[in-house]
Amino acid sequence: MMTKRKLLLSALAMLSITGLAACHPAATDKNFAAVIHEAKTNYVGDNSKVIAIVSNLTYPHGAKFNSIEIHSAQEPYGLDVYLKTEGGSPTADDLFKNAAVTFSLIGNLSQLNYLDADNRRPLASFNRVNIQERLKASQENSLEKIANSPESIKSYLEQ
Repeated sequence: MMTKRKLLLSALAMLSITGLAACHPAATDKNFAAVIHEAKTNYVGDNSKVIAIVSNLTYPHGAKFNSIEIHSAQEPYGLDVYLKTEGGSPTADDLFKNAAVTFSLIGNLSQLNYLDADNRRPLASFNRVNIQERLKASQENSLEKIANSPESIKSYLEQ
C-alpha cells in the first residue's frame, strides 16, 4: 500500500513538472542566456527556475528537452534531465558545456544525469566536483565565471 502511494505521488510529481515545462515559454536564440541567467537559483528544488534553465539550453545532435526529475529529498541533491534524441544520442563530451552551465546556475546541485526520454537509457552523468576539476584544469573558466552574466554564459557555450 505504501509503495503504491509513493509510486502514485512520484508519477503525479513527474506529470506536474512535465506540465510546467510545457507551459513555460521558450526563449529565443537572442535572449536564451538572459532567460537562463535570470533563473539562477541556489536550490535544485526550485522547479520552475530549474525548468527555465534546462529547457532553454540548446542540446547537441538535435536532442530536445523533454522533462526533468528532481531529487531533493536528501543530499546529495540531483537532477535527471530527459531528452528526446531523434537525431542521434549526444555523448558526455557533447553534453559537458550544458552540464557546466546547469551546475553554474543551480547552487546546491550535486549530481546531474541526462537520460533518453523514450527508453530512460543514461546518456551522461556529471557531478559538481568533476565539472569544477575539469574547468579548473582548462584554466579558462569556473562555475562562478560562467554564471557571472548572460554574456558570460553565451560566450562559454560558443567557445
